[in-house]
Amino acid sequence: MDDLKITNCKKNILFVNPGKLTSLTDNISYIKYLEKDYNLYYFGIEEGDEYIDNLKVNIKYIQNRKNILKNKLLFLLTLRKHIIDN
Repeated sequence: MDDLKITNCKKNILFVNPGKLTSLTDNISYIKYLEKDYNLYYFGIEEGDEYIDNLKVNIKYIQNRKNILKNKLLFLLTLRKHIIDN
């Protein structure tokens, strides 16, 4: 039993928002509260610069496109691929 090591027994949580992480203050609060007990991932559409100070979250953005319909479709397809791959 002593030889067994559990390297990462944390569960994963994926936050999905078609915007940047700091676009909703709730996102920051959730991440600060959950970062000790969970592996956190954020998936959104890039909307420009943002400052993230000491948050333990893996962020994945897709590039913002001018065409809104293409933008949302690409967001959903990329999100689907990300979920399947992970």
